[in-house]
Amino acid sequence: MLIEKSAPTVFTPLEDSTAVLLNLGSRAYYDLNRTGAFVWQQIEKWQVLTLDDLVRAARQQFEVPEDEARRHLKSFLERLEQLKLIHLG
Repeated sequence: MLIEKSAPTVFTPLEDSTAVLLNLGSRAYYDLNRTGAFVWQQIEKWQVLTLDDLVRAARQQFEVPEDEARRHLKSFLERLEQLKLIHLG
C-alpha cells in the first residue's frame, strides 16, 4: 500500500506533541494526537511511503507490537484518505 499526501495541508505542531492539520482545499481542520502527529510528519518527510515503512517507523518510535501498529495505522490512514488528505494506492 503506497501512501501519498494529496491535499495542500498546513501542519502545526503544538507544545504537548499533538498537532493540528488544516486542509487548505476544504478549509477544515483536524486535531491529531501525539501518534497522529508523528504519522503525519512521516508522510510529509517521505512524500511517498508504504504502510510497511510507516509500521517500521512507528515501532521504532513507540513500543507497540507489529500487528497492533499495522491495524491502527491502516485505520488511521483510511480516515485520512476519507478526509482527502492522502491517497492510498
